[in-house]
Amino acid sequence: MVLVEFAVEEILSEVHFRSTTYLQKNEKLDLYGYRVKISTLRLQTFKKSIKCARCGRKGNIFKLETNSGETPHLNFYHDEIPMTRDHIIPLSKGGPDNLANSQAMCEPCNTLKADKIQRQYFTKDIYKLIDNWDLDI
Repeated sequence: MVLVEFAVEEILSEVHFRSTTYLQKNEKLDLYGYRVKISTLRLQTFKKSIKCARCGRKGNIFKLETNSGETPHLNFYHDEIPMTRDHIIPLSKGGPDNLANSQAMCEPCNTLKADKIQRQYFTKDIYKLIDNWDLDI
């Protein structure tokens, strides 16, 4: 259930890049009386880029949502298409769960990608990080 909608910049201006250690402190923002986690890896990924790495769709709205008694949380959409955080090198292939290994993808593209490694979407930075992660891909 959608509680409130927000412009992209209204939310992303509140998201700060944090280390994984800092994220454990659960930084929250008061949004219309709800305490919402604001600097999660997912939201940091959208701050890094609002554009799907595969098809180029751009997220254009944040929605504060809840599902049957869950704590309200922010979801990001391109119109009605959900935007997701994708692991560039999938966790199942040894990729780390960090911001450097994250990119924005719309849900249809992320579903197509699944746990595949798609080198055509790698940036120069990812190739450098792969060497540091000691992955054999």
